[in-house]
Amino acid sequence: MNLGTKPVLRALLFTIVGVLSMESLAAPATNAKKSVKGRLPQKVVAPVKAPAPPQVRRTNVPVADPNQWLKAASGWTRLVRATDSTAGAYYAETLGLVIDSQFIIVPWTFISDAWLSRVGSKFMVEGSQREAVLADIDLVANVALLKVAEATVPTFYRTEIRLDAPVVDEPLLVLSSRNWVRGGAKFLKTKNDGLFVRYQIAIGATDPSSVRYIFDRAGHFIAMSSGASSGDDVWSAPSRAIYELIRKQSGPRPASVGDQRRTQLFFWQDRWARTLIPARAALSLQSLDCQTRLASVADRELAAQIKNVHALECAEKLPLPVGGGYSAGVHISTGEANLRSSSPDLNNRFAEAISSGVFAEFDRATSVVNLLTAPECRDNELTNQQGLNVHVKFCTSALKFEPGLADTAIVVSTLDQANRANYAVARLRGFDQKNTKMVLESLVENVRSRK
Repeated sequence: MNLGTKPVLRALLFTIVGVLSMESLAAPATNAKKSVKGRLPQKVVAPVKAPAPPQVRRTNVPVADPNQWLKAASGWTRLVRATDSTAGAYYAETLGLVIDSQFIIVPWTFISDAWLSRVGSKFMVEGSQREAVLADIDLVANVALLKVAEATVPTFYRTEIRLDAPVVDEPLLVLSSRNWVRGGAKFLKTKNDGLFVRYQIAIGATDPSSVRYIFDRAGHFIAMSSGASSGDDVWSAPSRAIYELIRKQSGPRPASVGDQRRTQLFFWQDRWARTLIPARAALSLQSLDCQTRLASVADRELAAQIKNVHALECAEKLPLPVGGGYSAGVHISTGEANLRSSSPDLNNRFAEAISSGVFAEFDRATSVVNLLTAPECRDNELTNQQGLNVHVKFCTSALKFEPGLADTAIVVSTLDQANRANYAVARLRGFDQKNTKMVLESLVENVRSRK
């Protein structure tokens, strides 16, 4: 399937050969005919008159037994199963939480993985032939909101969702299977990138479940965590994000869930690119999570030619799980090495060694058949506007399920007269042509300048 890898690659190559002149860059092909193959199913949910949720907090819990809600908790969940048809055998399932009798929340990655595996998958609610259709998503929170046409009871109600964050070390309860609510978890802290908050929660036990619903001791919903757990701390979607998804159902709806997903993807990769490069004078890393890096070079002969290395490794604060084990995001490594000679060949070997991990990860991602197209790679030597000779290697591959977005690995390096080798390595996951070009230009121009 041709989803535009080569036009993207040609535009990037043209950028490099043209000494990064913005005027010489080909504009993205915005008028190209859009492919409809491989698009995820998009369904418009017909309005359904559902029972109005209660407007007051639970009143049927005796004061003498504040844990009465634990007996009802297992009834709030349903197994949601992915299948090829309403009568077919299912091939994947996850535990969903029923809210307001017509909504079921599950991890977004469960939905996207099913669609990547088998286009046209349906999602059926356990114990019935009722189909649950996708009503809304939050990619950052990794939450999908499903909707059923008929009321599902018993149910949890949105009035029992706790909107304020727990306090540090507050004990919490975990619901990760139909008939077991366990303790041992506690709240640690929040993580805020300015637009979104995540909760860090110590789960407290090894848990093979792919999703966990977390409550306080009074039975108020706190967060949803997804992914495997080995008893360590996990970052979880706060209950407020889920509350907002449900609240929006009574307002104007987007044209389609697919369009909304693409809007979120484009918004975040554009935001990452613009915060990474606020100006052409320097490469800004302040919006990323950064830590010093201990460089490792397996080639002993090459390692003997390196006196020392100062390196920094940075990544986005909130990667977006898209599906198939793939997350949109950005990863940048920059550094400076003092070499024993001024050989350009030595500089290129050093850059190749220091970027090997990023390109190996890129190769693994492109080996997944349903995920990315076959990669195309180029090596180039050019002179930037500062008069420095810069070596550039990059590989790019288009996302099959998101036309217009690509995965790109880049390494740029330069060697000055003092035998200092400066480098920058980038992995741009789920970026469009415009933002990939902007990051590439800044890496080449500011390989020695960062803040």
